[in-house]
Amino acid sequence: MATEEAKTELHKITRISENQGVPVLIVANKQDLRNSLSPSEIEKLLAMAPWHLQPTCAITGDGLKEGLEKLHDMIIKRLNAKHPFKNPCKRQDGQQYLMSKCFYLP
Repeated sequence: MATEEAKTELHKITRISENQGVPVLIVANKQDLRNSLSPSEIEKLLAMAPWHLQPTCAITGDGLKEGLEKLHDMIIKRLNAKHPFKNPCKRQDGQQYLMSKCFYLP
């Protein structure tokens, strides 16, 4: 069963000490197909931990941007936990982003 193998490998990789706390994005592609597993079924089969599962359809692009944004947010959260920014840079929409310095243009 492919899902059991995926679960085993995913859990094996995330148990390695260097990978502890590393953000993980699971992309559940082909959500446009009738016989695809639902995100909740995938979460249950993979025994999801603090990972994010993003349903996507690569043909239409549905979910791709949201998945990358979530991964970005998880990375920022992890970096802030390890090395809090005193004055993090923010985009106009309020999201933080990484730079060695923030430059604000008038």
